[in-house]
Amino acid sequence: MNDQGTLQILCICDDDATRFSREPVLREAGYELKWLPSNADLDAVSVRRYSIAIICQTVSWKRAAYLTALFKRFNPAIRVLRVNTLRSEMENGFKFECELVSGMSALIEILDSISKKQTESYALSPRHIWAFNLS
Repeated sequence: MNDQGTLQILCICDDDATRFSREPVLREAGYELKWLPSNADLDAVSVRRYSIAIICQTVSWKRAAYLTALFKRFNPAIRVLRVNTLRSEMENGFKFECELVSGMSALIEILDSISKKQTESYALSPRHIWAFNLS
């Protein structure tokens, strides 16, 4: 969170159309975002700025697994959310906080919940997993 209490979110996405459709909705909901492609160079200092990392479905599961491990190593408190498509379940079961079936309302609901809990200084266990199936 920044000084104003807004969640700092790192979004990893390899498709500009996905980015351009989600970014305005998330900004309208009051979140500060940084969008990067999955092949961007990340260091510990930059990852520590973020409370949440969202890995979009456009990122391969192998790269998503690597990024999740990297984020957790650099920032053990970061929450990693993986957006999944309706066509499949997660490919490998790597550790993340939440798997979302595509849908902005579910994503915003989860971000609002995390923001509220952090504002209340309530810390969830890093192993806590939320699973939503919107089908």
